[in-house]
Amino acid sequence: MAILTLLTAATARAEDLSTPGPYPAGWRTVTVTRPDLTTFSARVHYPALAAGLNAPRHTALPPLPAVTFGHGFLTPVSAYQSTLQHLATRGYIVIASESEGSLFPSHSRFASDLSHCLTFLIEQSHAPGSWLEGAVDPLRLGASGHSMGGGASILAAAADSRIRALAPLAPAETSPSAAAAAANLSIPFTAIVGTRDTITPTAGHGQLMYNAAPGPRRLISQIGGFHCGYIDSSTFGCDSGSMSRADQLALTRALLTAVFDLHLKDDHSRAPLVWDPQAQTDPRLALVIDPRLALSAPPAPLSTRGNAPLDIPFIATVSGPLPRTLTPGSESPWLLAAPGPAGPIAPGDSTPLAITARVPAGTPLPATTSFKAWVRTEANVYTYAVATLTAACPSDYTGNTTVDILDFLDFIDDFGSCENLPAPCGSFGNPDLNGDTIIDILDFLDFMDAFGQGC
Repeated sequence: MAILTLLTAATARAEDLSTPGPYPAGWRTVTVTRPDLTTFSARVHYPALAAGLNAPRHTALPPLPAVTFGHGFLTPVSAYQSTLQHLATRGYIVIASESEGSLFPSHSRFASDLSHCLTFLIEQSHAPGSWLEGAVDPLRLGASGHSMGGGASILAAAADSRIRALAPLAPAETSPSAAAAAANLSIPFTAIVGTRDTITPTAGHGQLMYNAAPGPRRLISQIGGFHCGYIDSSTFGCDSGSMSRADQLALTRALLTAVFDLHLKDDHSRAPLVWDPQAQTDPRLALVIDPRLALSAPPAPLSTRGNAPLDIPFIATVSGPLPRTLTPGSESPWLLAAPGPAGPIAPGDSTPLAITARVPAGTPLPATTSFKAWVRTEANVYTYAVATLTAACPSDYTGNTTVDILDFLDFIDDFGSCENLPAPCGSFGNPDLNGDTIIDILDFLDFMDAFGQGC
């Protein structure tokens, strides 16, 4: 299972998430009714049997995650067509309110409309005979938006506990304040911004929202990205940047896909792309990642040898606003066992998590090597740490750097139960000291040669 996890994660990192998914994207305009019986229009993008307006929905799919999206000031929903279609091809139902498109929009009403859009999708999914019947998973809801819509998506997520993940684009400060509302967020929050944004500069907008968020948070800066780089074509009053629009849109599609795949689809292969800074090597991105969770590895190297189990003591600490249940693990094929979920762990508290690794017999180890572990919360927020392992000499069963009588006793126990059997074998270590895969008198002679020697 550990090897499968490693291969899956490596595949996920290699996949280009900016490319379309397996489904054609359909879209249509719907009418959403507010609780006061007033209405507004919205566009719904969805996996379809064919691409295009009013295309038949792909009804064979299970209930899908849904994302509500808010447009920018005086910016039509059609300006975000490529991004909304992309999410639909990746297996999301995306609804974008067309309300509050006037010169004097109400940000609070727009935020409410973003929530009403999710309610509309859920109600239609439950309605017999609706074109959306059975389409939406009400427990897998996310929010995004651009500029004014990004700020409104923060207002919506702070007030709507159904939303599980939030990823606005160049979010703008709103009235009421999106930065103030961000202080009420406990869900994973990713602000995606451009360093050349002259309309909502990060320092006065996205940075303030990131700073205020007490929960798991990320600030992803696209180097040279600009405010209007999140729409498909520029309009009057737009800015520009050193990053091309095509690159900025592609990066944005990939970032949104990774966030929503992890937090709405529980696709854990996306975790390194979202929460591991070392896995994100694109020079066009600057990352600030704070999972409100820390994992510390042993400060000193641990001695290990082939086929001998090794307990690696990690310590996890929670710093977010809520108690968290923590599950440890590793992508390494050397993972032998990890403790079950621990917690809930209260903010500020720590807990030890001893992960047991077994380096396979015959694995050539350098003088030092690394074992990377992770711990995640029930909200799929991850953090990572690396323990340093040093290779002990094969005859040093106890790892005390000297081959002595204690090693002899362990070796004789293993040799007696494993003689003439194929390796690996043994309760204490691996008595196949010469690596020929058979445990025999040659291994005994090798041990006696090493007896009394240091490593």
